[in-house]
Amino acid sequence: MTDQYDPNPLNFESEIDSDRVRRQDIDREDIPYQTLLPQKTDGKPHIAIWGTNKAGKTTFMVALYSILNELHDAYRWIMVPEDDATADWARVLQAAFVEYGLFPPNTQPGVHRVLQFAMVDPKTQVKEFHFTYLEAAGEMFENPRAYSKLYGSEYPVDYLLRCDGLLVLLDSNDFRAVTTVLDELYTTNNNQLITIPMIFALSKCDLPDLRSGFEGSKQAEALAYKTLQRQLAGYIASRVKDAEWCATSAIGFEDGKPPNLFRRFDGRMSIRDPRLIRPRNVAETIERLADKIRARTP
Repeated sequence: MTDQYDPNPLNFESEIDSDRVRRQDIDREDIPYQTLLPQKTDGKPHIAIWGTNKAGKTTFMVALYSILNELHDAYRWIMVPEDDATADWARVLQAAFVEYGLFPPNTQPGVHRVLQFAMVDPKTQVKEFHFTYLEAAGEMFENPRAYSKLYGSEYPVDYLLRCDGLLVLLDSNDFRAVTTVLDELYTTNNNQLITIPMIFALSKCDLPDLRSGFEGSKQAEALAYKTLQRQLAGYIASRVKDAEWCATSAIGFEDGKPPNLFRRFDGRMSIRDPRLIRPRNVAETIERLADKIRARTP
């Protein structure tokens, strides 16, 4: 074994200019956004990710993209961008993340994109389902209806209603992004329990006081009641028929050691040692959601 520094621990080749990535001068304005969300045209299931503001949705997606495309022998799929804009987005942010330990920059108000991936079986090259991430500022998740009117985009909840499964990423900062979308889904379902398979994932569980969530779904649910606020967890139970809980960490951690984080000179958090990035329960969460969808298929 060698201690030689490998700047890319996942061995994922990048074509991005290293100086540009080091400065975190990642210009996503040149990637055009779409105003129409995906339609189901090929019969394949659609999964989407939603979540609270600052829950780490973009970081989760980058970690998922990295681990599936490097360690595909250990998982069911590789993650293939479905258009050039998505491919550019993934390449830039993945390089910044695994090579330099930089978290994705905050999305600015008014910037929103539909990032579409195909989850493909690496052995058969068969596309099994679509995975969509609506990249936008917190204002979209807090009030999606007002956001769609302001910027002329399709109402995001309309797309969620077309999906076959939803991953909801949760952080303790702001719950409106969850309650708003659950209320809309619940109302559209004639005030009946939401039957779309859903997994509620607690993010950033590399922090020591949150690591108990990795012991199982019941432990993650108990942690949600303790950490998020009991009324939110109870609210979810009153709206969703089958709400499964889990803990996730996009960067991972070593047992008994502090988080692999440090605060930069500009005040932003970064990863202390990118060589130690080991996402926990990221790809596995998507696998469980896919299983829930598959169990519903006649």
